Amino acid sequence: MPRAPLSKSGNSWSRRLLEVFYRVFIEKKFNSWPGYVVFGCMALMFAVLLRHDVVLGVGLFGVVAAFCIVVLCLTAVEVGFYVLIFYGFFSYYFSRLFFHGELSVGIFFDSLVLLNFLGLIINGGEFKPNMRAFIKIPLVTFILLTLCYNVVEMFNPNSMGASSTNILALRKFIGYVLILFTGYCLFDDYRRIRRYLVTIWVVAVVSALYGCIQQWHGYFNFEMSLILS
Repeated sequence: MPRAPLSKSGNSWSRRLLEVFYRVFIEKKFNSWPGYVVFGCMALMFAVLLRHDVVLGVGLFGVVAAFCIVVLCLTAVEVGFYVLIFYGFFSYYFSRLFFHGELSVGIFFDSLVLLNFLGLIINGGEFKPNMRAFIKIPLVTFILLTLCYNVVEMFNPNSMGASSTNILALRKFIGYVLILFTGYCLFDDYRRIRRYLVTIWVVAVVSALYGCIQQWHGYFNFEMSLILS
């Protein structure tokens, strides 16, 4: 029996590996014994690293958490949308608490918006019909015309042009349009709309309570040190 060429054997193994990866991480979302083994090994590894090197352990945990969030946004868009909501509400608090206000909050926010949009493209079978219906909404048409006007205005020599401020504003504008389209595609029944409103109410109440604590107690030490710096 002749041996198969090495290249074909490699392609077969790589194809099988990709199939296993897709089944474990995409379809079952870690809810299988390989996923349990992976999480168990990571937990043991983090325990060892945190015991010997806290910075390295926390950094590696952040990398793994970011990978899990990427997979989540691409495979479960609605869950990824709620991750975006919680991040938008509480990211500056964690930036002040753990990173002395130096975390690039906006970059991660824009990355989450883009990941949710890519998740819609990957998982949404009705993406093109939804896009056409979305554009035909009068309010959305006005918003898109405003966006086009801002793009053209960047080439106006009598304005600030393509300055960093205008580019940042344009990036945020595009991000908000993508969020609006994601919400348009996701919240298509009463159950999802109700869940979204309850979530917004909960995070708004938590934010309001924290504001009351600041009013009654004053700024915490980590907040005051950032202000004084």
